[in-house]
Amino acid sequence: MAGHHRRKTPQRTWHEFPQLPPRPNPDTGEPLPPHAPGYSGPDHPGNNPRLAGPMFGPPEPPPGMGPCLAWHRDDITGNIRRYIVALAILALGSSVLSLLRGDTFGDALTYWPVWIVIVVFAYLMSDPLTFKTMSAGADWLQWGTRKRWYHRTPRAGHVKFYDLVSITASGSGITIYLRLEDTEGNVLYRMPHALQQNRHIWDLLYNGILHSVANGAEIDNLAIKALRLDETQALQLRQQISTTDD
Repeated sequence: MAGHHRRKTPQRTWHEFPQLPPRPNPDTGEPLPPHAPGYSGPDHPGNNPRLAGPMFGPPEPPPGMGPCLAWHRDDITGNIRRYIVALAILALGSSVLSLLRGDTFGDALTYWPVWIVIVVFAYLMSDPLTFKTMSAGADWLQWGTRKRWYHRTPRAGHVKFYDLVSITASGSGITIYLRLEDTEGNVLYRMPHALQQNRHIWDLLYNGILHSVANGAEIDNLAIKALRLDETQALQLRQQISTTDD
């Protein structure tokens, strides 16, 4: 999701913090930030420009931005798996409804019209023909979905994660959504696990969040908890800057 904020962006003085991992060079990507906390994605780092051939190379960066350092693309196997899971959920739901109606478990599945409904709704739930891409450079995160015939516009966008002005979270339990907004009004709205399909992407993004928080980006308590920022020095550094400015 991308959007534009309507409030005036506050003027901020950028501070460098030797206590935090350094900001990578936007042209070379060096040094890569250390592994960030809270990662629950695959053990392997995902697509890597040093390992991939030209056919599976990195996506193009946003205009005027440095090269792509890490990326993740949906693959057909994962999409098929998602579709099968949706089929199983709907089939189980239909079987439970059979019991509630006084029939035997799974009786509804003996009627072929029910399977038509299950197949169609499983497709709508999982959208197996949509392939999403997420990529990151030294200071940007980009996402996109290949435009389909029913999309009015391509579903794509990017944020500059060292220029964040707002970091908030919403939801409860395991259903948490992060909302990141940068100084240009670009907005990212995703569940944390959706940002953790690639270890390098998460590390790059998290380092930008740390520096943005230390430099005064707005943040709420739920986002602090979801991002485990209390395990870092960003909040303390933010307080030091606030005290100095006052």
